[in-house]
Amino acid sequence: MDTDILGEVIKVEKEIQANLEQERVKAREWLEKKKLELQRELENAQQVIQEARSEHLDALQQEAEAAGAATLKRAEQDAHRLTQLSDDTLMRIIEKHLRSIVPG
Repeated sequence: MDTDILGEVIKVEKEIQANLEQERVKAREWLEKKKLELQRELENAQQVIQEARSEHLDALQQEAEAAGAATLKRAEQDAHRLTQLSDDTLMRIIEKHLRSIVPG
């Protein structure tokens, strides 16, 4: 009878060990699956960030180009306006500025 009980205990112990090993395998598989999912999520997030960064840089470049073009246009308009000034007007402007620079 004691042999039967001992045999039953050993049998149950082996079943427990087998179940534990199965659970370890399942846990490793689950962890590997989660690791791959998280890696994909990370890669997707990095791609989204890269695309947003690229779009932002493109927008900044367009803004800078537009601002530069507007500045250039104003400078050209100012230059054209200045070329239209007569010599007399230019002399009066120069004299005015010279009086503020040179005393007396």
